[in-house]
Amino acid sequence: DDGIPLTNAGIVKKAMELAKENNTFISLHEEDPDLNGILGFNENIAKKEFHICGATGVAEYSMIARDVMIAYDTQAHVHIQHLSKAESVKVVEFAQKLGAQVTAEVAPQHFSKTEDLLLSKGANAKMNPPLRLESDRRAVIEGLKSGVISVIAYIRTHQVWDLGIALSAFFILTFMLLMIAFTVQYKRVRKQMDKVEQDRADDGARYTE
Repeated sequence: DDGIPLTNAGIVKKAMELAKENNTFISLHEEDPDLNGILGFNENIAKKEFHICGATGVAEYSMIARDVMIAYDTQAHVHIQHLSKAESVKVVEFAQKLGAQVTAEVAPQHFSKTEDLLLSKGANAKMNPPLRLESDRRAVIEGLKSGVISVIAYIRTHQVWDLGIALSAFFILTFMLLMIAFTVQYKRVRKQMDKVEQDRADDGARYTE
């Protein structure tokens, strides 16, 4: 349903039940239109700089909360498209800990830039969901690092992004992947070292006996 959220919870539940029966999954764009303003502008900068009601955070994470709990109830696999709010990450994490089959993605735009880009790039910085706050940017990065968010997917827009934005996203993603690789390798080496130390301790104990 990319770009056109499913507002009828009953339809969502039925779709999840069918997905479960057919061993497939549902992929959802989560923004409740009844809670949203003008798309493309985050609510904070929309109110402060343009004096309009923009795209709200609650429109995103309230609909995510509804759908991940339906997923928990039906045990269907649900994939949440392009998270952009810190609260959305927490909701997905909560559902995963409950045992719901929920996966999630984030777009490079949302972990590399914030709503302030609208002031310099204008319409070229509009997207749906919009660029958010710095706190949200950091939260989705933490979601990637922790594994709550497992997919990075680019949001296709009608605007053209400049080279600086593309390079920023590339370098941030590269850094994150290197950090993940380093952590995995460190844990592997640490485990091997612990085993060597344990073997030495065992040998020493046998020698003493």
